[in-house]
Amino acid sequence: MSGALLACVFLFAACSSSGSSKTKTTETIGNSVPNTDATTVPPAPLAFSACSLASPATVKQILGVTAPGTETDSGVVQRTCKWATGPSSTNITAATMYLGMIRTSETNVGYGSNVVGLTPQVLQGLGDSATFSTGTGSSGVHEGLLVAKKGTVSVSVTVFYPAATNLPSTLQADLTTLVKTVFTKLHA
Repeated sequence: MSGALLACVFLFAACSSSGSSKTKTTETIGNSVPNTDATTVPPAPLAFSACSLASPATVKQILGVTAPGTETDSGVVQRTCKWATGPSSTNITAATMYLGMIRTSETNVGYGSNVVGLTPQVLQGLGDSATFSTGTGSSGVHEGLLVAKKGTVSVSVTVFYPAATNLPSTLQADLTTLVKTVFTKLHA
């Protein structure tokens, strides 16, 4: 009898697992990590490269000088561009900006905005939802992060400034303008 009871308990535990068999995958873009589920049906492709969505004047406004953009597409539903004012490494010595876009789906909610060392605040009137975060990371680098979602597009703009450089007072307004431009082009 105890063997039958043990088998029933084992069978119940195996059949009633509360865990999911789906494996989550993530890719870091700047300091923002998308929350993706590898079992989804692929969403519609993004029509623009990330680098094409920020003009040289916009990059200069945000970073202080013009900088070349490097496209790092990781697929047709996720695109990323990096602009850096000089060589960068683990210790940021140049101002650097990342613009990432992800097409969302039922199980890919887009970028997250919880980053250690940054304090997020909710932004009203930018897409369906948006947060802007600022702070200093553990390496002493000043960071600004805007994450927004509109329809099926999640956008993350992360800006790093060397420790000796303060965040520009116009950073929130500049990143908001950039994200509005992205949403306008992608939803046109």
